[in-house]
Amino acid sequence: MPIRAARRAPLTFLLSLVLVTSVLLACQDPQSSSMADGTSAPTLQRVSTAQAVALAQDGARILDVRSPAEWQAGHLRDALHIPLDALNDQALRMLPDRQQPVLIYCLSGGRASAAGETLQALGYTQIHVLRPGGFAELQAAGLVTE
Repeated sequence: MPIRAARRAPLTFLLSLVLVTSVLLACQDPQSSSMADGTSAPTLQRVSTAQAVALAQDGARILDVRSPAEWQAGHLRDALHIPLDALNDQALRMLPDRQQPVLIYCLSGGRASAAGETLQALGYTQIHVLRPGGFAELQAAGLVTE
């Protein structure tokens, strides 16, 4: 009997460790994950059209990640155009300040979210993604230039 109890002790310890780790991870605030250097990891923030306008007025860099044809059809004033498939190669050159807020948009939100994740991986810290449908709302408000 003592041998069986000794064999169960490591298993019991391992299960207890897994349980404690699971509880600690469940209690962690998902918005405040920390990086290795102790700083907070940037989060992708979805913003409304009103928030997007406010960000632009406050100096955020506006980034259009749509195709060249979509860009030619109309884009937000003062926007920088880097198609999603070129972002990884051009971001550091075209957006040198990784601390400056960046407002990203596309037509439906999918490419903008992917662009935000790319910028996060490159070390950008203030990333805002226009919510789906936001470009059409800004277009209707007359904020799109051709």
